[in-house]
This record gives sequence, structure tokens and C-alpha cells, in this order.
Amino acid sequence: MRLEDERCTWGQRVRMSAQVFREFSVDTWLILLLKFMESYGYYILAYELVVFLSEEYGFTDQEAGWCYGVHNTLVSVYGFAIGTWIDNVGVKWSLTCGFFILFCSRIALTCVSSIHALLFILFVCLPVGSACGIPVLAIGMKRHCEQQHWTIAFSAFYIIMNAAAVTAAPMVDAFHMRWPDGVEMGPFFGIVYQVSSYRLLIFSSALLTLGSFFIAFLVLRDKVDRDEPKVIRSPASIYKEVLSQPQFWRFMLLIVLLVGVRFVYRNLDATFPKYMVRELGHEALYGSVIAINPLCVIVAVPILSVALMHVAPLKMIFAGAVISSISPLVLASGHSYGNCVGFVTVLSLGEALWSPRLFQYTLSVAPSGKEGTYMALASTPTFLSTLMIGAVSGVLLDRFCPEHGEKRGEVMWLCIACIAMVSPVLMYLLMDVIEPPAQAAVEKAVATPRKSPTPTSKWGAFERMEAGPNDPWHRRLFFEAQSFMRAMS
Repeated sequence: MRLEDERCTWGQRVRMSAQVFREFSVDTWLILLLKFMESYGYYILAYELVVFLSEEYGFTDQEAGWCYGVHNTLVSVYGFAIGTWIDNVGVKWSLTCGFFILFCSRIALTCVSSIHALLFILFVCLPVGSACGIPVLAIGMKRHCEQQHWTIAFSAFYIIMNAAAVTAAPMVDAFHMRWPDGVEMGPFFGIVYQVSSYRLLIFSSALLTLGSFFIAFLVLRDKVDRDEPKVIRSPASIYKEVLSQPQFWRFMLLIVLLVGVRFVYRNLDATFPKYMVRELGHEALYGSVIAINPLCVIVAVPILSVALMHVAPLKMIFAGAVISSISPLVLASGHSYGNCVGFVTVLSLGEALWSPRLFQYTLSVAPSGKEGTYMALASTPTFLSTLMIGAVSGVLLDRFCPEHGEKRGEVMWLCIACIAMVSPVLMYLLMDVIEPPAQAAVEKAVATPRKSPTPTSKWGAFERMEAGPNDPWHRRLFFEAQSFMRAMS
């Protein structure tokens, strides 16, 4: 009996899931460790970036929003450019290069005071390092796990990412409360440096990135398929092959339709911190409230993964998109810590449904050896959407929740909800395009076993059944052999 079988009891699924974890290879556990370490650095910057730019460099809401949007967009742009390179060099060396670039970038971000140097780091160094690191970890999970274990593996992968977010969000509040005025470091070459709590947080992420670099360089191994010799192919030939596949375009449509749901999630980083500060005061613990998101995901994902393992990924993605898209309506109804907690909780429950299954679905439709190219091309629709999120965030804050003047935050979140709800509506209308249905009536007629009134030969009850096209291969083979034996006898 398999995990996905609807006949499995809860206890059987728990026991089989535990067995899957025991069968994980050392490299699989290393990838999960690297995922935690890198996700910590990612979330530290995601939670702090817009506030950091305004507080340290005097950026306006719109300028900080644009920087946030451009930075995240460029991760996708560079990922598109190097997707085929990732497929050619493999997981180990992609991660090694990515972590080295990220370490140097985060150390530099701790020190720089020049806006030009800051923008170079945000728009060149950090996105290149992220493009070599974050998506490649998912590819590594796929290559080091058996296909029948993907549901559990990617659930664990997603839980680890959220465990890092649970760690990062309270650290934001803890660093600001412990060092509200920063710390003095030095003297170095006769100069004493005043380092803010924002930069200390970035420095802490740089130390973990250094550890990630050594693990990837010294310990992690690439899984080599000995049956398929490694062939270095040109980017043009790889892109041509992938773009000619119909399943890729159906997958691309799904990614485009999920942009609205991602819009809500990105506003958790780009809009929510400033919203809380301006509506609830400068002492608002936005980091702790945001930490509810990964905490809920950590609790919900294992339960939902085991309980709903038999549900198709697309159905789970659709259900999660519906729940996530309506979450901003909680903030549209009022401004309080209770509303903030409710918004993050509802958003998290939806995310726990759709996001792990999207990881699984993405890598299940990608042919082996072309995962990097698939992920690079699939990120194309998010280029403009991520940029739009940064720009729209600044405009919404300026218009509906300015630092000074009348605040109408409920209207801002209502606008965000309206944009987000476009995603599940279009998904529902286009579900048959994303996953074309089989000819249901014909399949049912062909696949339904036919029965004769009574057994007529020594084959007894087996003679009353025929295999349908949807039966497993071994079942079809069995009935073909049975038919042959009957004919021979």
C-alpha cells in the first residue's frame, strides 16, 4: 500500500512517512540544512529591506518599494539567464558559487554607506547569488529523493524554509530591542564604526551563509545517473526543446494565474511592516506577528500533507489560492493586533495548502536534467509581477497609509484582496486548460470492469474482469497473460 492510497489509515500514513525520513540520504539531509541556513538570510533581508532603506538611507516609500521590487525581479531575471548553466554544472557547484557570492554581498551590505555601492549589491551581487542558490536547492531535493517520496520530501523542504522564517522574524524584534541604537565596532585602522541593528541582522545572516558555502564545497555531492552520461548542451538547444513541450506551456499558465496570490504574500514583506508601524505605533512588533506565518505553516503542512496526500496537487493549489486571496479582507475590517494576527493566520493556512504542492508539481512536470531550465523559464511571468508589487506597495502606502496625514489602511487591504482574488477565479475557469480532462464518459465505459453472470471456466471469478486503460501496468499485464492462457487452453 502506498502513501497516496485513499485506503490508508492515519496511523499507516504516519508510519510510512516516518519510514520515508529514515530512507533519506545524507545529501538529502544536507540540502535541508542548507535550506534552513539560506532561508534565514533571505527572510532577514525580506523583512527588513524596505524599513532598512528608509531608516538608513532616507528612501521614500515609493523608492524603497521600487528597490524591493527590482531586487526580487532581478533574482528571476538572472535565474532565467543562468538556468541552462545550472543544468550543465550540477547542484553542488551551483550552490558553491551562489553561497560564495551571497556571503561576500551580505558582508559588504553590512559595511557600505554609499548609495551607489548599495544599489550595486542589491541589483547585481545579491540577485546573482540567490539565483544560483535558492532554486537549486529544490532541484537537489528532487534528484536525491525517489519519486514516490516527493510529497513527503517537499513538505519537509517547505517546513524547513518556514522554520528559518520563524527564527528570522523574532530575531528582527530581538535585535532592535537589544541594540536600539546599534553598537560601536572597532577601532579599525583608527576608525570606530557605528553599526545599526539592521546591519547586525544582515551580518548574522552572512555568518550562516559562510557555513553554507563550506558545506556545499566540502561535503555535498552531486547525484550522477550512471545510465545517462553527462552531456553538455548549448543553452539554445535546451530552451528549444523545453519550449516545444505542451506540458511546459500548461505549467506556465498556472504560474501566471498564481501571480495574484503571490501578490498577497509579497505584501507581507513589502507593505505589512510599515502598515503596522504607522497604524499601531513605532513599537509595533511586526516581526513577531509575521512569525505567525511560518509557525502556522510548520504546524499545518505535516498534518495536511499526510491527511490529504491522496488529493491531486492542482486541487490543493486551487484550494490554497482561494483561502490566501481572501486573507486581506481581515485587515480591511479593522486595525488591531487581533486583525493583524487573523490576516497572517488565514494567509498561512492557504499557503500551507498550495505552496508545498507547487514545489512538487513544478519539479514533477520538469523532465530530468532540465529542472533548472524549467524553473528559469517559469519565472518569466514573475519578472514584471514582482516589480509591480514593489511599485504598487509604495503607491498604496503613500495614498492610503502615509507616514503623516489621514490613514485609510482598510481601503489599501481591500484593493490588495481584489487583486488577489483574480487568481482563484481564473484558475477555476481555466482548470481544464491547465490539466486537460480525459474523455470522462469514454474512459468510464472502457475502464469499468464488465461482469458476466456466472463463471464459465476453470478461471473462475478472474474471467469476469477485464483491465481498463487506467489500471496499473502490472494489472494490465496480468490480465493480458490470463487472456493468453485462456486462449491457449
